[in-house]
Amino acid sequence: MLRNRKKSSVLFMVSILLLSSFSLILISCEQSYSDSNNEKISTQELVQAVLDSDIIMTVYAYDNLQAGFNFIASAGDLKELLKREDAAYWVTSSYQAIDPLALKEKWTDSQKGNHAYKVAQLEILLSKKVILENLDEEELNQLAEEALTKYNKKLSSTVYGRGALNHSVELMGHILLQAEYEPFQQKVLKDPNIDNFLETSNRFVSESVHQVILNDTEQFVSD
Repeated sequence: MLRNRKKSSVLFMVSILLLSSFSLILISCEQSYSDSNNEKISTQELVQAVLDSDIIMTVYAYDNLQAGFNFIASAGDLKELLKREDAAYWVTSSYQAIDPLALKEKWTDSQKGNHAYKVAQLEILLSKKVILENLDEEELNQLAEEALTKYNKKLSSTVYGRGALNHSVELMGHILLQAEYEPFQQKVLKDPNIDNFLETSNRFVSESVHQVILNDTEQFVSD
């Protein structure tokens, strides 16, 4: 299982980097077109357009994933989506609707990878403060529980490697910060590794950081 998970993680990263390199070439053209058209479509359609473009996964072209996100969010459909007050509702709804384990046996590795990308894109989006700040306390609690459930589902499938698990854990960490969950806030202040992970989306985060966030999320949803 461990060997398969490591292989899955490597394949996931290679696929993402190839996608990122290709997508970055297209960004300028896509953004110049989208900026003049995206104000006319609904937020639900805009969420789907962003997911279908796979633009969010180009963050993997950067060592600092947050810096990559800041770049791609500067124009195009993603910029428009982040301006919408109802973006949090529609992104959350899409996240709740997707099942990490909805993988068909007849699917190719590429098709399974595409499904994993969709989950990852939604978690990257939801981890941003501009989205989370539009959710109330109850909604944050529900989202934390959903992220925890998806994390555990990913653990049961070799399709999801370390990178995919990172996205779930990072989302949980940002939810805890947005909810001002004091026990977690204190840990962030004391441990620079947690702060670095949440500030930069550091893909090489340690298992101990994962465990702190997972433990506090479990406590948060049970309170």
